[in-house]
Parts: sequence; structure tokens; C-alpha cells
Amino acid sequence: MTVAVLRRWRERLAKDGLPHGPDDWIFCNTRGRLLNPESISQLFVRLVTRSELPRIRFHDYADVGTSTTRVIHTPRSGSALASR
Repeated sequence: MTVAVLRRWRERLAKDGLPHGPDDWIFCNTRGRLLNPESISQLFVRLVTRSELPRIRFHDYADVGTSTTRVIHTPRSGSALASR
């Protein structure tokens, strides 16, 4: 699934006239250059501030996503899925 999503993203880059070859960046700015990580972090802080969500580090959201996925996909003991 991940490969298919990345393939579609490269197709979108090509459609938008951005560099999309195997040696080009997958996520780039409008000039096809590498995104500045500091810019992404600053954008993240602005979005969180506007949304009034609790402020946590950008990196911590990956941990939240991993934990949530584990909870969703872990059958509870005694459930029909756990007995399979």
C-alpha cells in the first residue's frame, strides 16, 4: 500500500510539473528542492496554536499514531477476534 501511495504522489508531482524522477525528492517545495525541516516545524506550531490542541512536539505525534494503531488493531482478550 505504501508503495502505491508514493507512486501516486510521484504521478501528482509530474502532473504539477515538479521533479518526479527516482533521484528527486518525494516531498519538496515548489521549486522541487528539499523541504527545510525547520519550516515544517514552524508550520506545525502555527497550526497547533490555531487549533487550540494541546501543544506537544511534532515528533510525538508519530508515537501517538503508532500507539493508536496498536490499540485499534489489538484484539481484546475474550473477543471473537482474539479466539481466532
